[in-house]
Amino acid sequence: MTYGSRRGRLWLFIGVVILSAGCTLKMTYNYADWLALWQIDHYFDLTRDQKEFLSDRLELILAQHRQQSLPKYERVMTDVREKFRKGLTDEDVDWFFAAYEELRDDLSGLFVEDGAQFLSSVDEKQLRYLEKTFSKSNEEIESRLEEDTHARLAKRAESTVDWIEDWLGPLTTEQEREIRQLSLALPDTLEAWLGYRQYRQETFLRLVSVTQNGGEEAKPLREWLLLPYKDAPPPYLEAREQMREGVKDMVLSIDRMMTTAQRRHVLDELEEVIEDLQDLSAA
Repeated sequence: MTYGSRRGRLWLFIGVVILSAGCTLKMTYNYADWLALWQIDHYFDLTRDQKEFLSDRLELILAQHRQQSLPKYERVMTDVREKFRKGLTDEDVDWFFAAYEELRDDLSGLFVEDGAQFLSSVDEKQLRYLEKTFSKSNEEIESRLEEDTHARLAKRAESTVDWIEDWLGPLTTEQEREIRQLSLALPDTLEAWLGYRQYRQETFLRLVSVTQNGGEEAKPLREWLLLPYKDAPPPYLEAREQMREGVKDMVLSIDRMMTTAQRRHVLDELEEVIEDLQDLSAA
């Protein structure tokens, strides 16, 4: 529910792939280990030995995820389809949030042991490289904070309209107007999210440093992955709750404005995702 959430985090990459709609899902999932390795390399500037280790482990993790986790995704998406078929309630949207967090934790847990072993191989030069990469990525967000707020939120609204149209099919002029207004009414969480992002980065850098010095390896990484909001900055937690409530109202409003044809389009999109998940599970 924050800026940049569609990109996902490093450890949630595969989850983002699975929960994405479209004909590229199967192809992207089949290359998820390579894409994840590429992204990790972006942050750490990996050595050859690290690349070999991570390549082997990601392949095994992806195979485990395919066998054990994809059936869970399929069940969740089947439930999502049925809830959309009947029309959404407040309880349904709360369930969506809870289901996402459960799948996120399930995926994150797969990386703990191997992730800790990898972090123990990170040297001081790579730690500094990671720090600089974090700093550089934050600069882009900081530059967005310097933009005119109304213009920035208008861009967010346009992206929201485009994304919803992908799921619903063609929108009427009135629907576009209402969805744009609903998006503009959502809280501006960018500054709070940046603060949270920096907090997470600083925590991760300390985690890597502790691991380098022979500390408990898996425990801090498990906590970092599975308790992402522990000790998070209060402004972010408040903004997150406000965004969550705003998105809930928005989802219910859009559900009420959908035509029969648009609901059918959503159901067809969800059915395609479910079929892709079934094919991937059987592969």
